[in-house]
Amino acid sequence: MVNMYDTVNMWLDWGLVGDFSLPTITQKLSNVTEHYKENYNYISGNLNNYRVGITETGITLKGSLPKYVHGYNLHTLTRSGTEQAIQQLSDELSLPIKLARLTQIDLSTHFIMKRPVHEYYQFLGDKRFFKRLQATLETLYYNTKARQLVFYNKLDEATYKGAEIPDIFKGENLLRYEIRHKGRLNKQFNMPEVVASTLYDEAFYINLINIWVKEYQNIQKVNRLTACNMDNIKTPKDAENMIFGLLLNKFGISEIDNILQDMKAKNVYTDPKYYSRLKAKLKQLANKTDISEKSELITELDNEIKSIKQYYR
Repeated sequence: MVNMYDTVNMWLDWGLVGDFSLPTITQKLSNVTEHYKENYNYISGNLNNYRVGITETGITLKGSLPKYVHGYNLHTLTRSGTEQAIQQLSDELSLPIKLARLTQIDLSTHFIMKRPVHEYYQFLGDKRFFKRLQATLETLYYNTKARQLVFYNKLDEATYKGAEIPDIFKGENLLRYEIRHKGRLNKQFNMPEVVASTLYDEAFYINLINIWVKEYQNIQKVNRLTACNMDNIKTPKDAENMIFGLLLNKFGISEIDNILQDMKAKNVYTDPKYYSRLKAKLKQLANKTDISEKSELITELDNEIKSIKQYYR
């Protein structure tokens, strides 16, 4: 069974609660602090890993559901496990958490790969409407305001945070692919509202996984450099294109993006369409079929992603 839910942030309006006891809630928290600001006071504290904020109008909870339940998130939560976690939060705080409006949902899982995690990133290219950013050797982002895709080395992250590593993962190449849905979730999912109980609705869960798979599939894949086919070289221009394509492959997509960003910053072109046309031409040369082919690393990752659909329920 593949688990998927990780971070779930939420807001519960006091208007949905009815009678409640603030001392009953705060006594469940650790590191409780009262904050006083002009026309605005609030209380903050921790509930296991969850950061809790209490105001006059409601309560916020920000954190990872699997960390709340298990103390770590190397294993995320299933749909049924999420329902149990929401009920546990409700019981502990004596609040109807299932009614809380969601402000962020992270859906993720990890795969044991054949090669070091960072070696796969060079074959993950651009994605329409998203900004590609490889922040570190081990972390690759695709960003918009509402949605973020992240690929990273989960074992490195867990080790850095001092988490206990299960024996099954020790020494493995553990690649995590994660989608973070942030803000205006009702608009993202075309629903009147998205609340905590929505997480364990089967149709919603299936739709989330479909989005998770589709967003990966919509990333342009970069071909692997191969030995050149000299039979297709008939003119000096053919040779020029072949050599240029080889150099672009070696240069890498990130470096090409950096050069184009520098050109934009210096207003090299007056017409912004020229940047996209230039990028399209460079990508066409880099992916010429006689100098490149689909990498076996991307085929491996493709197959891992597609396999998730077997575990909808």
